[in-house]
Amino acid sequence: MKKFLCILLACVLLLSSTAVFATNGNGNGNDKKFNNYNDEYENAINALQAILNNYSRDDRNYDYYDQQYIQEIINQILKLKQKYKDGSTSIFINGREYSVNDGDTIKYKNFVLPVKPVQEGLGANVNWNSKTHIVTITDGNITLVMNLDNNKIKVNGFEIKNSVLTSNKKNQTIVLIKFIAEVLGKNAEINEGAGAIIIDDDGSTSINDNTKGNGLGQFNYSGKWNYGTQANAYLEDNHWSSSRNAYYKVKFEGTQIKLYGATSNNHGIAAVSIDNGRETNVDFYSSKRADNVLVYTSPVLKPGQHTLKVRVTGTKNSKSKGTNVTADRATIFSTDAAQSNIALNKSVFSDSQQSENPAYKGNDGNTSTRWSASDSSINHWWTVDLGALYNINGSQVTWEKPNKAYKYKIEVSPDNYNWTLKANKTNSYSKQQVQSDSFSANSARYVRITVTGLESGCWASFSEFKVFGSGGTNTNVDTKAPTAPTSLKITAPVPSEVALNWNASYDNVGIAGYKIYRNGYEVADISKGTSYRDRGLAAGTTYVYSIVAYDAAGNYSNHSEFAYVTTPNSNGGDSWYGNGNGLKAEYYNNKDLTDLKFTRTDDTVDNYWKNSSPDSRIDKETFSIRWSGQIQPLYSETYTFYTTSDDGVRLWVNGVKLIDNWCDHSETENNGNINLTAGQKYDIKLEYYNNCDIGRINLKWSSSSQSKQIVPKSQLYSSGTTSGTDTQAPTVPERLRASAVSANQITLTWNASSDNTGVAGYRIYRNGVLAGTVNNTTTFTDTGLAANTTYTYQVAAFDAEGNSSNKSSSAAATTRTSTPQVPLGTGNGLKGEYYDNIDFTNLIKERVDENINFNWWKNAPIPSMGADEFSVRWTGQIQPLYSETYTFTTVSDDGARLWINGTRIIDDWREHSSAESSGTITLTAGQKYDIKYEYFDKTNEAEAKLFWSSPSQTKQIVPKSQLYCTDVDTQAPSTPDTLRASAVSSSQVVLNWRASTDNTGVAGYRIYRNGSLIQTVTSGTTYTDTGLAANTSYTYTVSAYDAAGNNSPQSLPVTISTQQPSIDNLALGRSAVSDSEENGNSAQNGNDGNLDTRWCAADGNVNHWWQVDLGSNLDLTGTEITWEKNKVYKYRIEVSADGTNWTAAVDNTGNNTAVQTKKDSFNISNIRYVKVTVTGLEDGCWASFSEFKVF
Repeated sequence: MKKFLCILLACVLLLSSTAVFATNGNGNGNDKKFNNYNDEYENAINALQAILNNYSRDDRNYDYYDQQYIQEIINQILKLKQKYKDGSTSIFINGREYSVNDGDTIKYKNFVLPVKPVQEGLGANVNWNSKTHIVTITDGNITLVMNLDNNKIKVNGFEIKNSVLTSNKKNQTIVLIKFIAEVLGKNAEINEGAGAIIIDDDGSTSINDNTKGNGLGQFNYSGKWNYGTQANAYLEDNHWSSSRNAYYKVKFEGTQIKLYGATSNNHGIAAVSIDNGRETNVDFYSSKRADNVLVYTSPVLKPGQHTLKVRVTGTKNSKSKGTNVTADRATIFSTDAAQSNIALNKSVFSDSQQSENPAYKGNDGNTSTRWSASDSSINHWWTVDLGALYNINGSQVTWEKPNKAYKYKIEVSPDNYNWTLKANKTNSYSKQQVQSDSFSANSARYVRITVTGLESGCWASFSEFKVFGSGGTNTNVDTKAPTAPTSLKITAPVPSEVALNWNASYDNVGIAGYKIYRNGYEVADISKGTSYRDRGLAAGTTYVYSIVAYDAAGNYSNHSEFAYVTTPNSNGGDSWYGNGNGLKAEYYNNKDLTDLKFTRTDDTVDNYWKNSSPDSRIDKETFSIRWSGQIQPLYSETYTFYTTSDDGVRLWVNGVKLIDNWCDHSETENNGNINLTAGQKYDIKLEYYNNCDIGRINLKWSSSSQSKQIVPKSQLYSSGTTSGTDTQAPTVPERLRASAVSANQITLTWNASSDNTGVAGYRIYRNGVLAGTVNNTTTFTDTGLAANTTYTYQVAAFDAEGNSSNKSSSAAATTRTSTPQVPLGTGNGLKGEYYDNIDFTNLIKERVDENINFNWWKNAPIPSMGADEFSVRWTGQIQPLYSETYTFTTVSDDGARLWINGTRIIDDWREHSSAESSGTITLTAGQKYDIKYEYFDKTNEAEAKLFWSSPSQTKQIVPKSQLYCTDVDTQAPSTPDTLRASAVSSSQVVLNWRASTDNTGVAGYRIYRNGSLIQTVTSGTTYTDTGLAANTSYTYTVSAYDAAGNNSPQSLPVTISTQQPSIDNLALGRSAVSDSEENGNSAQNGNDGNLDTRWCAADGNVNHWWQVDLGSNLDLTGTEITWEKNKVYKYRIEVSADGTNWTAAVDNTGNNTAVQTKKDSFNISNIRYVKVTVTGLEDGCWASFSEFKVF
């Protein structure tokens, strides 16, 4: 899943020895750290950070709702920092907070770089040479070197021009972090308002244009290219060229690549191809210069290695002043989910279609068929019904014609009624035949593409439309989610309880319930009402709440707005926190409290009956109620009591009448004051009557230590005695013990408490703050702690009535140091042997895999293998970091087994869906052990992963640095030499070349014609290419490969033309057009070699013409025409070298002889186009023939 990587950095330099908030305008350095700063802000920020820290500690894959929630929290932090003008420097990566001085900071002149965020957060190694003043940052195959003395920057040995080391901006640290992140291929964006940089690790990798070489993830330039700085370019540099046929290539491993460059009014057209396939023209022209512009998006590709090639054509559009082509960056994506075309062969419909090109041919998986509208107008649409609800991440359309601009928009809908725009290309000028769009759409069933603009000669028509995503939840009832709850309000009546209230959500069918989230975790699910009381909280602690609504179909709303609350301090104990049951309520069927109908206990007094009755036993217009019992205050203070009523009300507390408004009136609030002592119980009586219309009454209280709120049930008692109610607290837990088991975990144990009715659970306090609650156990493991840090714990018991014991005696423990016993290794991965069956007998390829972390889904692991029934064996050595017992975990679909040091610790050799298996073994730090992991896939999904963990190490994929492989052949054969070609006929070319050499032997050769692979030769150094067009130029290259799958570079190209034909039909199968054609009898039928088909004009008029393009300039000797009928046809035949200037070759405009097949002879050289015009017809005939031949 997509992971959120967020770095929040304030726009200030890291100059202080500790991370503090900026001082206020007075500069007095007191404890009030800046303007508008207060405890509310600090508590809210701390609570939000705690949520992110919890998420960062969780070992789980985040679904869409997790990602959405994390992003909402991040946005909330940014808003709060702006609102309170927080100028502090704080860093968050994956939700985990890093202090500026949490580890080393490199400072030299104006250069300030916190090391830990780069090293741990971005996963790169940082080295600082204090003598040479050189910073070196490495990550995989990327090495960044910054010389702070001469301000020179190199990436992989090539100098790049960038001002990051010479900038004097006040937010220099942000700029520096952004620069480093982008060099490492991360997507970085600065939020200046909040003084933040957000780095989004979306699974893509960006490559700068000056990362040069011929390996993976590098630009390989050929021909004349210029290099220079450009302020708005990616990393402030780019390359450009106007040299015709100069090109660059980018080798990459992934499923898609996007190309970025500069556009301008003197830029031209590039020819872009993938894996030597068909070239697509990309125009780099724009009326004004723009940098770092997305100019090309590849189709979604099969997982594996691919090559992007960008060639300068030396051509331009009519508006441009030049032919420059640029390079700025390439971004590579690897998205397994994107490989699943969920639209394939699904039900479709459109507003218009041709009979021969219906809607269903637009998603049949066959690019030789197509959907087409029935006319050339715009705004025609095509819709696919996926048949179920899916989470969609993009689409791909293959248009009918190449190098044409199609404008369009893509919308999604759950119900084919409510549509949401997801991709808007209505202003696009892209001429890519295959266009991919990435977007996120959840719970969508219908996808619609509307063609909004067309070039001349084009219709709304495409050969294939794909939709990518996952899910498939089928529901024909309800797909619309409720609206988010609003106006969330929270009050904290007591140290261990808060009350939540919110406005109801709306749903098209009805709300089924609400989920309540505290600090990022669901704590309750309620099916009725819009209020909730959260109990068992810690005193003096800030909590963050949000609410999500859901309906019966399982549709969930977005989270409500966040609300924060800090529970009151306990002031030394919980003894005055009540366990009340509410007040005795007497309901009368008149307004003078005389006709008693029933008595019950009400939890609180908070009623709004509107025009209804409180109960069917009393009249809705005239009734009265008396509440009585006792009330227990929380604080020894002056209390204000409030009533809101419509009509009469009066209130007594401790025998004193505080409120007396015993008359008819509309909704009115009254209040009165009285001094009370905390924990003491006082008599209370509240009387109320309603005379007509609306009935409403509530009772609130407040004091200097307590906000205004409804008097809670816990402080109300229905009688003057608590007899029969459990008020006895459990005994205090004894013998609390704490022990550190790793750098981030401490385990607690204690002796059980006793209680008169039974202990319900225990609350665990870390450093005085509630850290967790457990039931039915006397152990607790605290996780996600900081290394080498001391923590102090206490435990308190509670029973079912909420009675809580005092806290236990304290126990402290210090987490272990996180420093490995040995340095990180220098491994290169494991040898991977890929077999095209499940019994390891048909080896297809060997390679080095950096780690075992594969989810192939339903795709093949390498292009030359099938997607099912394959196996993989990984072998090599593994080097642990700690001298501890390690747990190894495989995640596989299907079978997996694992050996470490010759011991089989996992054996799950069976067919199954994705599942975990684990085994343990004790290892010594730094020592290398043999490892073997075998895996097979039978059918459907394929997944293979290897994790490890130990007491000092969290569970993670075993990294490349600790895996070693030495026996895989990675050396490619030499390049084939002296390639020669000879044309032996009009349709055949013979190739031969000098053999390549290889360390293990050449397995074969691949033959490329015009950049596309046409054949593989496994023996010999010669090949005959057949079926070619006469008198046509072809370019060939050859590459060698070995048994391990290593490929040599392609040879130098050789170009040759086939011979002139003798008497072959030169027009056969060539492109043909006409001024008019009948539906079903197109121009292309006139030279298809089939006498059962024909071309026919659309009406019976004369002077209709038909024309064929022979593909190249040839010497002609004559023509042959077979008419539809044995009738008199008058015609003329013209020829042309360029399609513009025509010469008469045959004039039969005076013909009066009926003949069905007619040959005409002539000798004319250098001709490419031939046109026949029908000038006269017998009655009943139209311009129509079944075959036209050219010799």
